Amino acid sequence: MKVREDGDMKEESLANLHFLFEKTLEKALDIVHAGAVKRVVAEKSGRELFQVRGRSSPSAGSAKGSARHGMAHSPELAKRRREGKTSSSLVRDEYLILPAPGAPSPFCSCHSFQYEAIHRGEAILCKHVLAARIAQALDMSVTIIVPDILLAQILLS
Repeated sequence: MKVREDGDMKEESLANLHFLFEKTLEKALDIVHAGAVKRVVAEKSGRELFQVRGRSSPSAGSAKGSARHGMAHSPELAKRRREGKTSSSLVRDEYLILPAPGAPSPFCSCHSFQYEAIHRGEAILCKHVLAARIAQALDMSVTIIVPDILLAQILLS
């Protein structure tokens, strides 16, 4: 595909990606258009990773999430409702995308990648990996240069 060369996503490239990734592509494009992809580069070593902000399930303090955890009528839930953090609130997570030279796909720290790609072997990537690749190809990620020690700290967290 010529996405990387042109810096633009042609209709043919989009059709090919849609054929390969159907549901995942739409979610990945939403992530890219939301500006939720950061490329983090270590200053001296040049090592890089991507941080992709995603939206996950309703927060643990939501009515639905709380019922699962036995907190449906807890004081914590009442407090979250007063603050406007009810079932419509979503937890925003940041996932790390680590390059994996020689592997068919980089590694993502999200649960979907770990379950679908690693455990079941039914997918080669998740929406976060696809979003990172598209954002990189279209130069739509924010690049942050950090000291090598900070990149190491990000990896350890």
